Amino acid sequence: MGLTFDTALASGALRLLRLHPLRTSLPGFQQLLLREIARTNAQVVILDSMTGLALMHDIREVVAATFSTATMLQELGVTVLLTNEQEDLSSFRLSNQSLVFLCDTILYLRYFERHHPDQRVTMGRAIGVLKKRLSNFEPCLRQIEATRNGLVIGQQMRAIGTVLQGMPTLRDGGPQA
Repeated sequence: MGLTFDTALASGALRLLRLHPLRTSLPGFQQLLLREIARTNAQVVILDSMTGLALMHDIREVVAATFSTATMLQELGVTVLLTNEQEDLSSFRLSNQSLVFLCDTILYLRYFERHHPDQRVTMGRAIGVLKKRLSNFEPCLRQIEATRNGLVIGQQMRAIGTVLQGMPTLRDGGPQA
């Protein structure tokens, strides 16, 4: 996008709203979000993440509020990105909040172990596509790195082991992306 995080914040291209789940009602969250979108003419909203709200409210209420919020934003032409962190790195779960049905596309990020010939083990990050509504997608993992110049997505990882059943590993220190 050509902007660093600090530059984007300083220029107003990026705005962060931090909400405390203990002090935020679900209707209050929706109203604040809609006011900010109207005020800033935001085109993309990232809800990162619903976990805090799910800790303080009934999960059915959080799912209903997220669904109605995402629907309202989509009707306004706003792209909505939801994040879902996982506490357990050794298993693969899409969502703790049952929000998968909302998504047109699901990208997943996984850590993986890289075993080197000299017996070192390092950790890397990979990205994949699990769902893309109304079209086909490439079902492989690619290494992803955050650099000073942005995200770098590498070539297909061919020597990767288990992905959906535990911690992925590169077999034989296989080709890096």
